[in-house]
Amino acid sequence: MELIVINSYGPMGTSVVGSILEKFGYINLPIRKRKLEDYVLGKKDIQDTYFKNRTLELFNNLSKGNHSGGTGVLDRNKNSKQKKLDINLVKFELEHFTNKNYSNLEDMYFDSMIIANKATIYKKKIKNVVGSIELATNLEKVDNKKLYEFYKKKFKKVKFINLNREFVSWLNSLLSQRLLEKNRSLIPNIVKLSSRKRDYDNYLKYSLYYDSLDLSFEDIFIPNTLNTIKKIEYFLKKNISKVILENEYFDLYGAERNFMTTFTKADDNINYISKLSKLIASKINSHPNLLIDILFQFSYIIDYLTIKKRIKK
Repeated sequence: MELIVINSYGPMGTSVVGSILEKFGYINLPIRKRKLEDYVLGKKDIQDTYFKNRTLELFNNLSKGNHSGGTGVLDRNKNSKQKKLDINLVKFELEHFTNKNYSNLEDMYFDSMIIANKATIYKKKIKNVVGSIELATNLEKVDNKKLYEFYKKKFKKVKFINLNREFVSWLNSLLSQRLLEKNRSLIPNIVKLSSRKRDYDNYLKYSLYYDSLDLSFEDIFIPNTLNTIKKIEYFLKKNISKVILENEYFDLYGAERNFMTTFTKADDNINYISKLSKLIASKINSHPNLLIDILFQFSYIIDYLTIKKRIKK
C-alpha cells in the first residue's frame, strides 16, 4: 500500500488531483483532518484514541449525508444531500478497528481507509486498491522538514504532490466561501490582505522541504490536463492507458462530475471579489501594506454587500 500526500493551502485544485489519482487505484474519499501529522511527528502516541474517534465521527457524518463536493462553492451549493457511506456494511470491521491495539501508524491508517472504501455507496468502490490519498492540513503549524522525514520513516511507501496557484486567483476562490456561505453575517468580516499573503507565501516556502511532484493550478485544467496526467503517470510509475478518461466521472471531494465539468476552470471565470479588489490585491508587497490593507478592506465590504447582485446563484 502506498500513501500519496497532497499538500496545498486553501483552494488549489486538491480534489481534482485526488480524482485523477483515484483512477490509478488510490482511495479518494472526503476524509481528512484526523491530525495524522501529529501521529507522524510523534506528538500523539499510536495509543492516543483521537485518530480512531475522529474516524468514527467522520464515518457517522458521511453515513447521514451532506452537500459536500463539486467544482466550487456555487456548484456545491446546488448539491442535494447525499449519503456517502453505509456503516451497516462495515459494522464488524469498525468494531475490530476500534478495539485493535495497533503497533504502527501505517496499519491503522490504511485499515481505516480500506474500511471506508468498503462502506462507500455514492460511487463505485475501488476493486484493486494500491494505496490511499491524504489531503494534508496544518502545514503552517508544523516543522515541515521534520514532517517530510518522519513520513518517510512511518510509511514504507509514500509520495508527495505539492500544489500551487497564482495569488489573486487563489484569493478570489478563497473568499468566495465567505461571500456565498449560507446564513452569513450581515456585517462583512475583516480580511487583512497582508496576512493572507503572508500565509500564502509561507505555504510556498514550506512546500520546498518536500521531494515532490509540483503542479500548478493551471496545469490541472484544460488544455493542460492530459499532459499533466502523463506527468502523474511518470511520477507514480503507473499508467491508466486502459481508461478512456473522457468517458469517466471524477469524484471531487464527495460529488462526481464528468470529464469536461471537472477539468474546466470554474472559479477563475467568476469575479467573486470585484475587478477593483483583484487589482488592489495584485499590488500587495509592491506598495505599503497598511495602505493596501485599508483599500482592500473597503473594496471587499462593497463586494460583500453586492455579491447577490453580481453573482447569479
